[in-house]
Amino acid sequence: MKPATVRGLQEVRDGTRTSRRLDPDGRHGVRAYLDAIENSMWWGPELQGEPPIVLAALGPLMLKLAGERTLGAHPFFAAPENTKRSREILGPKPWRCPEQKVLFETDPEKARIRARAAMAPRLCSGR
Repeated sequence: MKPATVRGLQEVRDGTRTSRRLDPDGRHGVRAYLDAIENSMWWGPELQGEPPIVLAALGPLMLKLAGERTLGAHPFFAAPENTKRSREILGPKPWRCPEQKVLFETDPEKARIRARAAMAPRLCSGR
């Protein structure tokens, strides 16, 4: 990230810079978002080198973009099969940082109740 104003990133966050228009390759403003991040000031602790950036990506086009423009992908709330597929798309070098939920419960009914409670906010958020 280059020292710059935070304006570009803020425009992306508050929606004034992004839109539902498609990028030429079919992605919704993600390239503009990554451009804004790359040109924004780093406010975190001092680092040696660039701040690590990964892209939340599930589908093949977003995974490919993550491998091209960031250190890798963070497939979130995806099945284990997606983890294998994402590695195949990303290739061997980019980071793959999946979230995999594990539940240690031997009673199937209790496991279903706890799993549904953990998944409900993501399934019912409208996103």
